[in-house]
Amino acid sequence: MSNRIIAITTSGGSISELSEHVIAAGGRVIALPTIDIIPCEPKVVEELVKIITSRNHDICAFLSANAVDVLFNLARKTSQVDDLVSLLNSRIVIAIGPNTMKRLKQHRINVHIVPDRYSTQGLIEMLASNKKLVEGKSIIIPRSGEADAFVKRSLLNLGMIGVDEVILYNVKSSKAVDKKIWGEFVSLLAMKKLDCLIFTSPSSVKALFKILKNSYNIRNIDGELNSVKTTIAIGPLTWHELKRRGIQASVPEIHTIEGTFELARKCLEG
Repeated sequence: MSNRIIAITTSGGSISELSEHVIAAGGRVIALPTIDIIPCEPKVVEELVKIITSRNHDICAFLSANAVDVLFNLARKTSQVDDLVSLLNSRIVIAIGPNTMKRLKQHRINVHIVPDRYSTQGLIEMLASNKKLVEGKSIIIPRSGEADAFVKRSLLNLGMIGVDEVILYNVKSSKAVDKKIWGEFVSLLAMKKLDCLIFTSPSSVKALFKILKNSYNIRNIDGELNSVKTTIAIGPLTWHELKRRGIQASVPEIHTIEGTFELARKCLEG
């Protein structure tokens, strides 16, 4: 990957893991800030605790590291961290993937299950194969306002007696467009010198299109993006959003930064 240029969408979080891999292999990373995470009011923590307690949920599932970070940041503001830790540790906790599990453990939460496939589809498949976790059980999912009805509908169809979702934050296209970073990205795109573009969420796909259209007046966005040597979607939902917009992309077998890097290396090294 010597001298390869890889761009990755971010939400302000760290991409140090990917950067370390790419730099060690002789490449370069451009971090594209695409979305801003807007937390809900701190009182949502009290709402979450009240729902779990009153409805006696058996399972709590976290579908992203962002959900974990936002929840505990809000809990600190309301001095409810210890109560939240105690409550969650009295339930079965599911983490969608290793990064989400890592964040939960940092907050003293015991993680009982991680699906083999790190995606919402993987979560559904895992629960579908384990009747003891489904029949007569209820689940609560703290998550983003961007969430669609797929997970809730699927879990109810499996026979769970209750599925509640609590919105912790919303996602918006980043308002502070860094002209230096985006200017370089647009220039590389125009000169067809970008080797790899990695999308980390469906929201980042939508935001990138919006930024390129509104801030750089690019009309043929799908044509420009399809000129990139390799485009990668970190998971199936992100892939579907790209496909809907006419963008060809690959998905790693393991939906993590590590898995994404390995796929990028495989594609770029031929």
